[in-house]
Amino acid sequence: MRLIHKLMISFVDVCALSISLRKGGKWKSFKGNLKKVILNDDSGVQAELKRFKALVDTHSSIQGTITLEAVLHNKNDLTQLLFLASDSKESITALSKKFDHVADKVDHYGEAIIEVLNTAEGTKKSEQTAKENQKTIRDKLLGSTDVAQKSTTTCTECWVASMKNSGEWMDNVPKYQDWVSRKPDADPLLLITGDSNTGKSFLSSVIVHRLHSSRTSGPQTSTRAPLVAYHFFPKKTEKSPQNPPPPSQMALKCLAVQIAAQDPTYEKKLLELCRSPLWNDESRFKDLSCKELWQSLGFVAPKRDLTYFIVLDGLDQLPGESSAQLLEILSGMKSSMASLADSDRCQLRVIATGNLDTFPKEQFGEFFNSSLYTKMMC
Repeated sequence: MRLIHKLMISFVDVCALSISLRKGGKWKSFKGNLKKVILNDDSGVQAELKRFKALVDTHSSIQGTITLEAVLHNKNDLTQLLFLASDSKESITALSKKFDHVADKVDHYGEAIIEVLNTAEGTKKSEQTAKENQKTIRDKLLGSTDVAQKSTTTCTECWVASMKNSGEWMDNVPKYQDWVSRKPDADPLLLITGDSNTGKSFLSSVIVHRLHSSRTSGPQTSTRAPLVAYHFFPKKTEKSPQNPPPPSQMALKCLAVQIAAQDPTYEKKLLELCRSPLWNDESRFKDLSCKELWQSLGFVAPKRDLTYFIVLDGLDQLPGESSAQLLEILSGMKSSMASLADSDRCQLRVIATGNLDTFPKEQFGEFFNSSLYTKMMC
């Protein structure tokens, strides 16, 4: 360490002397050139360079000594051979065969180290690529992240403010258990209905938290861990910006961004869509209806052993037209999934909350048998 310190000081001295010699005034430059030519005096540059070279040579020697010390302490087989060569004074040629197995080990260790380094470098590059891809997707789908941030904040605040053990009563509701356990014959859509201020958002935040917990701490199975995405619609009383984007379309985009962050395959698909002619045309992209966006995002795309859990809270806060578009998708979800073969069907699971009047009986009559009433919490 002391030698490295001296090397650094010597290098700086060489630079300083050279600068001083080259960048003086005219008179100083003339005197310097005169000294170099007549007196062969370069103000100490050559002397310092010789000192620097000597320090470098010494440093190389010390490096070799430290390396040999490490070998002697850590490689018993190589140490024995080195002592044997010293005691017997055998030539390198005579000992070459004895070194073969050591060379093989050295090669093996070297290959292992290179593999570890390559893996680490590959992981780093993959993480960086994933960050860039996700940023591309967010910029294209969301533009500003205000809507997504408000949804996340609402979910977090409801979860923090909820009572301890909130939502545990759902473990005794067979319909919910069938839904969350991903039984093939369970209804893909579960409705949570109740009057205003009966705790629907609190229950939604509990469900989101429990789904995330089961994703990270659940037992390992042959199937892939389920993906969890959610969106909390802001209350009507909250001030909204002028010309806001359609809330139902923005909700679907927020869900897509969350799923892409969890599933590399889906992320790749969204990247292709972001670069497609349809999505590159901003006017056409903004005019996509809720149904067109749902189909384009491919939430019901065929994927084996993969489940999407989606939580949509506060559909009763949507304006009429936007609500109708999203309700049409949800009501037709069961039939659209049924059209796929069982072996290719992804297990899409959706929970939607709202007032009882939010879900027209002519559209959701079959789902009311499996709905949860939050009045049970009161």
